[in-house]
Amino acid sequence: MLCFAQEAGEELFRNRYIPYGGLILALLWGMPHILYHGITNGLFAVFGAIIYGIVYVVLEKNYKYAYPIMFIM
Repeated sequence: MLCFAQEAGEELFRNRYIPYGGLILALLWGMPHILYHGITNGLFAVFGAIIYGIVYVVLEKNYKYAYPIMFIM
């Protein structure tokens, strides 16, 4: 989902330095966690998703390197 959201964001907005995939994950993971598990757990999910997106963009969208690092995180 991270890869596809990043590609879609880049196609729509023409900026490859913003972690669109992380922002979409933050919405999809953070909002349900905030609603069902509380604000603290939800903000932790939002923060983690955005960090995943940043890692993916910094590693130049190479999932072979990004996914193991995300797994370790």
